[in-house]
Amino acid sequence: MSTVPATPAREGASGSGNQRCMEAGLQVITRLASTVRIGRTYQTDNQVFRQQLEGLLETLTPLIEESGEAVLVALEEDLYLNGVRIPVKAGNFRFHKAILEEFRMREIAGLRLQKGLDNAELTLFLRLFLQPDVYRGPDLLGACLAQGVDHVTPAIHASTEEPDG
Repeated sequence: MSTVPATPAREGASGSGNQRCMEAGLQVITRLASTVRIGRTYQTDNQVFRQQLEGLLETLTPLIEESGEAVLVALEEDLYLNGVRIPVKAGNFRFHKAILEEFRMREIAGLRLQKGLDNAELTLFLRLFLQPDVYRGPDLLGACLAQGVDHVTPAIHASTEEPDG
């Protein structure tokens, strides 16, 4: 899927689901930024990288199980997880900025992770993702699909608009 609708929840909307999503979002961006940073230094089969990857997957799994997917997208300077804005706090500001920059560098709006995602598939995706000079935008999506990576794909476009029909 190349287009992912992001329906940001209102800031004032409350609810345990939104709160859980905000808290999970803070963990997801921290884990993702750390995994990408470690992936630049170590090969994807290195134990240090594998530990980061496992931590990321452990953070994502409850969200994916609950909703069937976890969609992390950037809209302007904000990040949203499953339509809920991830708050920017002093402790996560650098991770927030790092993820925004990673998405910009790859000309994508974000990531869509779906039920059925496992370590092997996430590793293969990150091998592609860690080559921004080679794979960007639709080329990254095409490379994922060509490699059989379909439970984690880049979102090429995100919008607050509902899709027609």
